[in-house]
Amino acid sequence: MIVEEAGERIAVSTRIQEDGQLVYDFLWIDGPGESDYGFTLGLSTHPAGAPQPTLTDDELEQHARQFVRAFFAPDGIGPSDFPDFVAARRDDGR
Repeated sequence: MIVEEAGERIAVSTRIQEDGQLVYDFLWIDGPGESDYGFTLGLSTHPAGAPQPTLTDDELEQHARQFVRAFFAPDGIGPSDFPDFVAARRDDGR
């Protein structure tokens, strides 16, 4: 799934960790830095035999959008740690 927010694209994928827990990886396509940039979201562990908790597409989209908005916020990590990236995005009209 690809989520778009303010011209930024976040790829969302799932994987199972060694302990069997489902996690969601959010990878910023063409994001800042020289390597992959994003975050991983896991849900609380569940008792053996219980159904694995999951997130809906709407919930995944909400997490991705909040991530982008928080990054570009005046007090976010973007302006403080990636000022050139933020300036370039503003120059692009994003």
